[in-house]
Amino acid sequence: MGASAIFLVAPLIVIFLAVALVARMTKIIKPYENGVVTLFGSYKRTLFPGLSFVSLFAHLIRVDMRPRSESVGPLYATAADLAPIAATARLEYRVVDARKACFGTPDLPKAVAEAVKNSVTSALASPGALASGGMRLSEDTRQATSGELDRLGVEVGELVLDLQSSTSRTEHRSGRRFG
Repeated sequence: MGASAIFLVAPLIVIFLAVALVARMTKIIKPYENGVVTLFGSYKRTLFPGLSFVSLFAHLIRVDMRPRSESVGPLYATAADLAPIAATARLEYRVVDARKACFGTPDLPKAVAEAVKNSVTSALASPGALASGGMRLSEDTRQATSGELDRLGVEVGELVLDLQSSTSRTEHRSGRRFG
């Protein structure tokens, strides 16, 4: 009775371990995600939505590809007539390259906010930036931000630049909204 019980239990244990192993290696990537697979800290491949199998020793980093928004401000500058101006910027963006987004920076939202802040600050400091009422300023800021964020795998959508002076407040939009 003892030997026959081992022959019955041993295959069940092997089947259970095989099912557990396959379940551990199976990953489901949601429709709005991409997955970055790393093996011992180095990039191996990018997974797209659906069912995937990943090595037992690999690590999966999920990257949300949905549009996001980041606000920065107020940032202060002085206009040509020496009037103080406060600028607030809101940038809509989305990740288009999961690998760059994972390895380009440890904190993507913070890097996006910093890029917007740097672009707005340098655009406000440029001579004649406010001469056209801010329209050129918002497009220049969007292009500068887009160039800086391209290395992080991010696509820049709409930039809303809100300029406030002691006498007026204007809002300028540049780019397109993600739909």
